[in-house]
Amino acid sequence: MSKVRSKWVLVSAGLLCACLAAGPVAAAVVVSFSGTVSDVSGFGATPPAGVSVGDPVSGTVSYVAGDAQGEETSPSDWSYAFNPGTQGSMTVTIGALTWTTSLAFVHVCDGECNGDELGFGGITVSNTGFPGFLGNGLITLQYFDSTDPFEVVTGTDLPDATQDVDFGAVDGTLGTIGSTSGGTLWAISFTTASSTLPVESMTWSQVKQLFAKP
Repeated sequence: MSKVRSKWVLVSAGLLCACLAAGPVAAAVVVSFSGTVSDVSGFGATPPAGVSVGDPVSGTVSYVAGDAQGEETSPSDWSYAFNPGTQGSMTVTIGALTWTTSLAFVHVCDGECNGDELGFGGITVSNTGFPGFLGNGLITLQYFDSTDPFEVVTGTDLPDATQDVDFGAVDGTLGTIGSTSGGTLWAISFTTASSTLPVESMTWSQVKQLFAKP
């Protein structure tokens, strides 16, 4: 595992102890994605029944850019944290199952992380809206561009418009849904189809409509 990927795992694990709540209405950025389950695994626990390799995946990441607090690792490597009271969320659907977490962070790396990297991480400590919940729930989604010239992100600002991300330049993706408790865990991994990943500005009421039941 590379230094960058190891750092990602440590950051994700550290965020499992936090939980974000909804805040006031504001304009939101929404990233929509679709993909395919690539692995289903567990250690002392199993994922919810009904998920198999090859199943289609869909989901969204939503956030209000103004809610984020940026932290510079280097001029080309920034992380953005979303504290309690913000509205960000991550949702993944596979078949009849849907997992939802608050958005905890966005990672933007321009060329320094073995190329470009854009990553999202969400956490929950509630069993509501998270099938198979053990004690902590986690959703992560990463996009990589390791082919020079690196073009997935331009700069390290938090993406808030379509032109900020070129998903067509992505040459690798990794998504994960998982839950842990003590020494037990389960995980569902998936890859995404980069051509179906628009970034658009929406009102928070429109975001809520994405998850409304028919």
